[in-house]
Amino acid sequence: MHDAVPLAVLADVLRLHPAIVLLIDPHDGSIVDASAAAERYYGWSHEQLRERTVHDLNSLTEGEVALEMARAERSGQHRFAFRHRNADGNVRDVHVTSGPIDLTDPDGTVRTWLMSVVHDVDDLAGIRHLLRLRDRALEVAHDALVLADRDGTIVWCNPAFTALTGYDASESIGRTPGDLLASGEQDRAFYDRMWATLTRGETWRGRLMNRRKDGTRYHEEMVITPLDAADDGVTTHFIAVKRDVGESVQREQDLERWEAVFRNVRAGVVVADPDTGEIRMANPAYAAMHGTTPDALLGRRAQDLYAPHDRPTLKRALATVGRTGHHLFEADHVRSDGSIVPVSVDLTWTRLSERPTLIATVQDRSHVLQLEEDLQRSRGTDPLTGLPNREGLRRASQVLLARHARHGAGMAVVFAGLDGFQAVNDSLGHEVGDAVLREVARRFGTVLRTGDVLGRFGGDAFVMLAADLTAPEHAEQVAQRLRATLIEPIAVDGRSIVLDTGVGLALVPDDGTVHDALVSHAEAALHAAKTAGSGQVRFYDPSLQAQAEDRLTLRTELTLALQRDELWLAYQPLVDLESGAPVACEALVRWEHPTLGTVSPGRFVPEAERTGQIVEIGRFVRQRALRDLTAWDAAGLQVPRVAVNLSAAELADPTLFD
Repeated sequence: MHDAVPLAVLADVLRLHPAIVLLIDPHDGSIVDASAAAERYYGWSHEQLRERTVHDLNSLTEGEVALEMARAERSGQHRFAFRHRNADGNVRDVHVTSGPIDLTDPDGTVRTWLMSVVHDVDDLAGIRHLLRLRDRALEVAHDALVLADRDGTIVWCNPAFTALTGYDASESIGRTPGDLLASGEQDRAFYDRMWATLTRGETWRGRLMNRRKDGTRYHEEMVITPLDAADDGVTTHFIAVKRDVGESVQREQDLERWEAVFRNVRAGVVVADPDTGEIRMANPAYAAMHGTTPDALLGRRAQDLYAPHDRPTLKRALATVGRTGHHLFEADHVRSDGSIVPVSVDLTWTRLSERPTLIATVQDRSHVLQLEEDLQRSRGTDPLTGLPNREGLRRASQVLLARHARHGAGMAVVFAGLDGFQAVNDSLGHEVGDAVLREVARRFGTVLRTGDVLGRFGGDAFVMLAADLTAPEHAEQVAQRLRATLIEPIAVDGRSIVLDTGVGLALVPDDGTVHDALVSHAEAALHAAKTAGSGQVRFYDPSLQAQAEDRLTLRTELTLALQRDELWLAYQPLVDLESGAPVACEALVRWEHPTLGTVSPGRFVPEAERTGQIVEIGRFVRQRALRDLTAWDAAGLQVPRVAVNLSAAELADPTLFD
């Protein structure tokens, strides 16, 4: 028999014991003592519990109690299922484990009591429910979960692991994650560093490329945490949380690419708050446009970077983009040094991270304006001589004519055409001809006065706009000075080339006040000068205009004559005076116009020479003469030879030999 425990000792133990313990008299069921946990559980004080019996606590009937005790006796157990009532009237299911205990009273009497330990079944059910809930949460968790032992062998995995990898639990348990998922993308050193972290008891976090059961690869983010199952500081297992981060990696890569574009694109890009104009982001190109750094622009108001005269333009642009979402405009920005840079701004209203945002793509227009200026200049410049061309002369003439209209300033259009230049081109080639034209342009330029303009009209024709002339003889003096520049021969490639120039003059306002009319009149005067001979100067006369119009009509009708087969050949015989027999004939072209009648060769041949139509006329003459020779031969007529005339222009025709 065990030694009895002093009742006072048990009372001290009950004060400290965390369990719900009742000391009961087996004879009448009265409560002799109770633990502090019992007081808290039932809601009665120590004295109140000692005034009650265990039957006061048990809500079962005597018959139900008898049945439960009989069940426990049959099973050989000392655990009973009762329902106990608390001070607040709540009834809870409890399991009671009872057994006898010998206690010594203060007077030395040994008594046998029942000690009952009460377990709240409702609390255990809650714990079991929480455990089931935890297990269910692990099963339905979106992230893949893997539990492995300290050797890395999988002992459990959730369905999300199967969905991620394609391996179900039966294929996974007993194998290592490396055996299942290794893609070969990570080297041995990568896994060595991972295990070094885990063996130190630390959590490992990282990303890696793994391979699914079907062979596809995916980006995985994983956290592995060591577990101490025995709570003794020794790692027994590892829990891994795995997640497919392919979309996240793709977004990060896209973000990196966009950031690279943002930083390296040559156009300026700025992101600003549409309400305050505060700059949130600026790329290096935009910062460089303002002569500063991106960080220096952050927080500044975008509108403060515009030139003051363009603030209204910006205000209208903001109003427009607020309505339409997009607007394109041009303005001037102010650099950090105060200089102005012209820009084009492509403004877009959008939302970034749910915040209203303005994105402006800004292009420096300085080079565009320079190109436009260069293009405008090139449109008005002769590429061979660098002088104004027809368009450039027109612009200059408009300025001078406007001065005449305001102040009555005199002006003359001096039209100079080189005599003998065509022969240079035909005999020495165009490269020599170009060199001659450049030298003529240089020499003509030496006679220019302030306000005068010299241009190349085309071919060997130059036009000089002589400003501020007070008398016609002053215009003639200008013409003679131009002629004087050609007195000295022009040296090209070891050759000395002698040229002269004919000059036609048209005066403002006598011969007109419109550029095109003045040039036309001066050209007509030049034609009259060339008709008179080499190196002549002529003023415009109204009759010259009629002659010019006649030449234009003749030129047009001659083109049509070739198309309508109005030209024909007359043959002039060459006769032996002794025998009287014909020995040859000369083919002479003739023109019979349906309304003009017979047009003299002396009228149309010189014009054809001047316009270049003589080449096509010569081709017609040769073809027609050969056709006639063939016909004569077929008819039995013997013509020893036929002569045809050739123009100097035809000698340069590459098809002449054929």
